[in-house]
Parts: sequence; C-alpha cells; structure tokens
Amino acid sequence: MTGTVQRLTLLPHLPYGDAVHIVLGRAGLVPDVLEAGLRVEDPKRGPELFLTLSWLPQHPDLTDPAGLDLLWSHLTGWSARSGPDVRRLLVSAFAAPPVLADAALTLLTGGLGAPWQPATVLHEWEDGRALDLALNSAAEQGLIAW
Repeated sequence: MTGTVQRLTLLPHLPYGDAVHIVLGRAGLVPDVLEAGLRVEDPKRGPELFLTLSWLPQHPDLTDPAGLDLLWSHLTGWSARSGPDVRRLLVSAFAAPPVLADAALTLLTGGLGAPWQPATVLHEWEDGRALDLALNSAAEQGLIAW
C-alpha cells in the first residue's frame, strides 16, 4: 500500500457527550437519540467531531411538532435545530452540562423562539480543558482541523 492513512481511532469528545446526557437524564430530559462521531461534510474544512441529541416529534416533553436537536461541533460549538430552523446557543464550546440542560428545558417547552440565555456563558464543563488539549493534539497530528 502506498501513502499514509491517518485515522482518529479515539473520539475524545465522547466523555463530554456522556456528561451532557447524564445531566439531561437527571433533569428528566432524556433525548430519544444521542449520536457522536466524526464526519466530513466539507472536505476543505476536514473532519469534524460532533454530538447530536435529538428529541423526536412525538416526545412527551416537546411542544414543537418538528422535534428538537441540540447540536455540538468542535468547529462551531452549540446550536439548536427544530425542522429547518437553527439557533446558535451563546455558550462556550465546552459549556457545562447543567447549562445545556437548562437550554434544553427552555427549548423543549417553548420552542426555538423561547427567550433563553445562560446564567453565565463562561460556565464550562469541568473536563473541558482536557478535551481542549486532546483536540489540539489531534489537530497537531493532522487528524482534525481546530
């Protein structure tokens, strides 16, 4: 075989996704689907780590018939989507899980247009610094863009 194939064999953001999922569960806001992975939507940008937490349209806590997705990318941070509409969440890239649970509660019950701001945008996940270092290391190895 010619050439070198580099692969990201470990998804360093999985503990962050788990932490968010656990806090949502404790708040009684368990999403129907949690996806985590690595994708390439834009070859010019390269691989992107992502998390998607989805409440499907028939979810009992949901008021919007289109469903709700909380979306995270190491390139773009956090946003929420309902149908074709997307709202950027003004939180840090590694927002603390309780901040995201608060956002989910507001958006589940009031839709994307519901007024919500985090108590503090600087409130970060306790292991955010370690994840930041892991992402920097992956970027230095050419595995992801950062």
